[in-house]
Amino acid sequence: MEDIFKHMKKIRKEMDNAFHEFFDKPKLLALPTMGKQLSGFKQPLGEIVVKKNAVVAKLEMPGIDKKDVVLNIGSNFIEVKAEKNEETTEEKKDFLKQERSYKGFYRRLPLPMPVKPELAESHFSNGILEITMPKAALPEKKQLPKH
Repeated sequence: MEDIFKHMKKIRKEMDNAFHEFFDKPKLLALPTMGKQLSGFKQPLGEIVVKKNAVVAKLEMPGIDKKDVVLNIGSNFIEVKAEKNEETTEEKKDFLKQERSYKGFYRRLPLPMPVKPELAESHFSNGILEITMPKAALPEKKQLPKH
């Protein structure tokens, strides 16, 4: 007779692994081969808010400068990539100090409704990127003729 509790424990472990795999890895990579290229990147914390006439996205990227941010906006998504490499060297008599640091962020977020990417405006201050995108007009619903 099969031990039902052993079987349930196995299913739970598989579900836990699937849950962690889904939430702990970067999502929506543009190409399957980009997985290796983006493996050192963090996902910036972000939020998307729908306002009366616009969709506003805020992404936190501490330690990143505006010049290091690449932003791609589509009618139904935003994609942000930022990289920063720093290296400092200090030399004195009988002393050498070298420090290197790397920061990288990547995130692609679906938008809750279509926007006009060509009219989007962005603002970057203190490691926070704010993108304001005007809403696109939704297509009118066609009414079927009554019989």
